[in-house]
Amino acid sequence: MITLLKDLYAQFDLLYSDILFTCKGCSDHDCEGYIWLMPEESDILAEKDISVVVLNGNCNLINPFEESSLTPTDFERMRPKCRLRYAGLCSIYSSRPLVCRMYPVGLTSQDGNATFVLFKDCKFVRDMTIDQKIKFTNRAIAILSDCSQKLYDEIVETYLNMDVLSKYPDGANKYEVLNANR
Repeated sequence: MITLLKDLYAQFDLLYSDILFTCKGCSDHDCEGYIWLMPEESDILAEKDISVVVLNGNCNLINPFEESSLTPTDFERMRPKCRLRYAGLCSIYSSRPLVCRMYPVGLTSQDGNATFVLFKDCKFVRDMTIDQKIKFTNRAIAILSDCSQKLYDEIVETYLNMDVLSKYPDGANKYEVLNANR
């Protein structure tokens, strides 16, 4: 049973052990948007001098806003670029948050309920063979199913706190539902 966030990190790191090669050649919008953080991730990143924003007292995210008095803060921007990605690679890769470690597994919501999904827009997923995708999907479901109820609920709650504040551009993403829900 996975009870700690660091153990969940390790499981996703194993699942994605070969993703960096794909990321280097990617020009998709994967590393854009509001990067939500689990509560303990905010503290870890702040200690590393990564700017973290807290909205509504319960929604933590990597600061996506321009740091200039000449540029007004744009809370309506749908896809702010991750300020921590350079030349196609994450500058905080070893400290990246859960949402980044999970992608292209992610969450989506409908009517206030969150569902784990596999985003099919990701180059990593698009490059998989059918057999690779089946193995990958089964492993992702097993990881999520092995989470303690407490950790699972905390992830979902954290996501939903951000989801109510976000806008999604140009319609829904392409995804398939992972049957890891409880």
